[in-house]
Amino acid sequence: MTYLLGPFIIVKGLVRKNKYWVLFGFFSVIFIYGINANKISLFIPMFMILIFYLKKWGKDILTSCTFLFSILITSLFWLSDYISTIASVVLMRTFGIAGLLTYQYNEFFSSNAKTFFTQINIINFLSGNSYPYPRALGYMVGADYSTNENYNANANFIATDGIASLGAVGIIIISIIVGLYFAFVRSQVTMKNQLIVGLMYVPFCFIVLNVSFFTSLLSGGFCFLNMYFFLKEANG
Repeated sequence: MTYLLGPFIIVKGLVRKNKYWVLFGFFSVIFIYGINANKISLFIPMFMILIFYLKKWGKDILTSCTFLFSILITSLFWLSDYISTIASVVLMRTFGIAGLLTYQYNEFFSSNAKTFFTQINIINFLSGNSYPYPRALGYMVGADYSTNENYNANANFIATDGIASLGAVGIIIISIIVGLYFAFVRSQVTMKNQLIVGLMYVPFCFIVLNVSFFTSLLSGGFCFLNMYFFLKEANG
């Protein structure tokens, strides 16, 4: 709901100019935030709507987002001196945590066994369950930096799929895989669906910067989105 269904309802509502769909999709995502307190849930619908209107107004999306983000971060840094919650929750746990976790994964797997991609269930199955750890990667790295045994330090695809698998070589391999995936997505873009595809990959960019690339495709539901575009194109 957070990454696929809710955003898809929002996009359909924006494209068809149906405000009820937009509101339903928006509050569906916020409802999920109320259950699991996933902060990304708050950013996704707002960012999708922002990009839609930037496109509608003929603005350069990259330039506009860079400008707005710079103002946002500058304002938050200034406010963090007066409101500690902004420093801890927004600056650190929302924007800073990705870089910190990448560093922690690099430190952990510099002295511990690499996974050779066996954290991916299908590869682990084909390799005879050779995954070297008793728990998922996030919990293993989290236990190294926290006394809370239930702390799940889930990280971006560079850390989870690259560093954990083969170190620096793994980063190159997963970057190529992700690049090929985006090339495949680009092949599905047509004049009719380019706005929908572009907006739907906003949540994908959010999720892949927080979890494994393969988790993004399966648990995030984006393999089903690719199937949808393929079948829709096949049926005209």
